[in-house]
Amino acid sequence: MIPGPLSLVMIAANEERNLGGCLASAAGLGPLLSEVVLVDDSRDEATAAAARAALAAFKPQPELRVFRRRYDGQARQTNFALEQARGDWLLLLDADERMSAAMRADVRRRVAGAQDCAAVFFPRRNIVFGRWLRHGGNYPDYNHARLLRRGRARFGDRAVHARLEISGPAAYSRAPLLHHSYPDLRAYFDKFNRYTTSEALDMAAAGRRYSPGRMWAESLGHLAQRGVPGAAFLDGIPGVTYLGLGFAYDLVRHWKLRELREWNRP
Repeated sequence: MIPGPLSLVMIAANEERNLGGCLASAAGLGPLLSEVVLVDDSRDEATAAAARAALAAFKPQPELRVFRRRYDGQARQTNFALEQARGDWLLLLDADERMSAAMRADVRRRVAGAQDCAAVFFPRRNIVFGRWLRHGGNYPDYNHARLLRRGRARFGDRAVHARLEISGPAAYSRAPLLHHSYPDLRAYFDKFNRYTTSEALDMAAAGRRYSPGRMWAESLGHLAQRGVPGAAFLDGIPGVTYLGLGFAYDLVRHWKLRELREWNRP
């Protein structure tokens, strides 16, 4: 099969409930999309089966290439996925994200044209507890580039919120990417413990030491910045709840850094 101009690249683990909706939102890319690269660390075959079922409705149908790989951090897992793709352009999506019609149109235009850039950023609309959060620093959330030239972008080695390193100029689109991040508190706390542990490990690896002053300064600073100038209260109860959870997140990741120090003390 001759590689087409666009590969959709995803990493997933037990995402059978979300994956179909994500892939369905990419159906409008048409013949530009030649393959879907799925790197899967699921407990069973349900996630891959959901991907096959969703792609069956595509016309033309892109090739699905599934790679079973144990998760060893977001950066390493995503870099592995990017390395498997064969398209000239790579579209990077998470299972809880959906392409808007405007984003599909912009991707088609950029892939079909002669775009002289290495990466394109799209603003995410973070939908938390059923509401699009427009305030509190939650929008526009450019996160990391989603449309990449093959071989010109790679994530740095960090467990959570790794930074994408881009070789060449980047562009910023105004077409939104819809992020259904946390439908409820259970979904939030499913990630809370895992992410705060990973961030504590990243801080420790970077040589940072636990400091009560820094913990409170950073936590209260983020709370004040998002809550007052960011006007998080304008998003109602979901916005205020998410603000408070973010404050707790900052405290916990620093406290876990303290625990790491205690565990490693001679």
